Amino acid sequence: MKCVLDRGFRMRWKRGISGLNLQSLLFLDKRDRGTHAFYKKGLSEAAKGTPGEFGDLEECRRFWHYIMRRNLHFSLEVRDALSRTSSQASSSSTHLGADDRCRMDHASRTETASSSSSPSLLAERDSYVQDICRWEIASAPLLCRLSCPATRSEEVFLISCLLKIHAAMNIVLLTTAFSPPETAYDKFEAQFRTIVQLSERIHRSLVSPSGGGSAEGGGTFRFEIGILPALSQVGLLCRERGVRGRAIGLLRGCRGYKEGIWDAEGVGAVSGWVRDLEERGCVEEGVMDGSENEYRGGMVPEENRVQLVGCEMTVEERRARVVVRQSDGVERQGVVRW
Repeated sequence: MKCVLDRGFRMRWKRGISGLNLQSLLFLDKRDRGTHAFYKKGLSEAAKGTPGEFGDLEECRRFWHYIMRRNLHFSLEVRDALSRTSSQASSSSTHLGADDRCRMDHASRTETASSSSSPSLLAERDSYVQDICRWEIASAPLLCRLSCPATRSEEVFLISCLLKIHAAMNIVLLTTAFSPPETAYDKFEAQFRTIVQLSERIHRSLVSPSGGGSAEGGGTFRFEIGILPALSQVGLLCRERGVRGRAIGLLRGCRGYKEGIWDAEGVGAVSGWVRDLEERGCVEEGVMDGSENEYRGGMVPEENRVQLVGCEMTVEERRARVVVRQSDGVERQGVVRW
C-alpha cells in the first residue's frame, strides 16, 4: 500500500512541477535565446518519435508535452529575435497572472512587422504546425474511443478534452509569436470554436474543488494549465462576436478559479474590457445579452480592433491597468475592476 501511495504522490509531484514549468514558459521565462534553442532541439528530437497512432493516453500525452514545450521555447526564441529588431519590444509587457503583480510577457505583442520576420523562422513555424496536425491525426482514434459516453471515465474525458484544447491553442500561439496584424487571427475561427466548445463541456469539472484541484478562499486552484490560457486567447484574439462572448462568459463564470498564475475572473474582466471597447459600435448589428454585455454573431470590423500592449494585474485588489493600441496608432488605457 505504501508503495502505491508513494508512486501516486510522485506522479502528482511530477505533474505539479511540470505544470509550473509550463507556467514559466507562458509567462515569466527570461532565459536567453540560446537556452531556448537548446531545449527546443532536444524536444524536437523527442517529438520525431511520434507514432502513426497512439496506443494509450499516457503515450499520447507524453508526445504532446514534447510538442507543446518545444512550441513554447520556439515562441520565446522568436520573440527574442524580433525584439532585437524593434526598439519598442522591451517597453511592452502583459500581466494576466494570479499572483499579486505577475509579469506575463507571453501575450504581449508589439508593432514588429511580420514582413521583417526571418523566412527560416516562418518555415520552422510552419513545420511545427504540421507536427501538431500529425499529432492530431495520430491521437484522433484513441481520443474518440476515450470520449465515448458508454466507456469513458470523467478524468480520462477531462484529459482528452484538454489535449485537444491545447493543440488548438498552440496552432494560434505559433502565429502570435510573430506579432502579426490583428486580422491575421481571423483564419483561426475553427480553433477558437474548438477551444470554446470543449471548454464548455469540461469547465464544471475543472472548477469544482472535487475535480482534483485544491480549494482556496472558496475557489479552486490547479498547478497544471487547463482552459484559462486558451479561453483568454479567444477572448482577446477572436473577433467572431458569438464565439468570443461564450469564452468570456465561461471566464466570468469561473469564480475563484485559478490555474497556476492564471486568475479566471481577472482574465475574464480584462478580455471583457477589450471586447467591449472593440464592439461598442457593433451593438446595432447583433443581439445584446444585457447580463453579460455579449454581442451575438458577426465579425468585429478591422478599424475597431485594438492591440493589447500591456496589462498589469493586481489580483488581491481585484483590478488591472490595461493599455491597448488602436488601429490609428493611438494608445488608450483604463483600469478594470472585478
